[in-house]
Amino acid sequence: MPLLGAVAGVIALSLAGSCAKQRQSQAGEHAGPATARTGAVAAPTFEVEYRQISKFPTCLGNRRIKVDADAGVYLAVNATECPRGERWSAPYPATPARTLSDAERQHLLDVIRESGFLELAARYANDDRDDGYVEEIDVTIAGTRHSVVVDNVDQPPFMKVRRALVSAAN
Repeated sequence: MPLLGAVAGVIALSLAGSCAKQRQSQAGEHAGPATARTGAVAAPTFEVEYRQISKFPTCLGNRRIKVDADAGVYLAVNATECPRGERWSAPYPATPARTLSDAERQHLLDVIRESGFLELAARYANDDRDDGYVEEIDVTIAGTRHSVVVDNVDQPPFMKVRRALVSAAN
């Protein structure tokens, strides 16, 4: 009988562990993956892309920075002229320039959320200027996209996100 009790105990522990993993997996579908070390919930999936586009009849110097859902940071700067009507002569590289740590990724997401960027309108323009750059930032958090374009206008929340993204790229 003691052997039967021990076997039953092992089965019960196995089932309890399996149920706990299933609950953790189901919770992760909604709250993001849990880290094994701390049990803390990781930031939700997000992507962000910044584009700086010349208003002059050239694409030289146009630049892009993208952080993908896997925290890969991609940079592309046009060093050659584009075909007529195109904005980009330099594609994103096949591999990221770097990958953000969990803390860097969380900091970038915090800046996006806390800066007021997500409350900005879709477009801000200074119609009195026809030079300079148009800047664009697209953010997608958990499947919801928010895009903002600034055309020779300073928008502090936009600038905070741009600075955080440029900093993350370096």
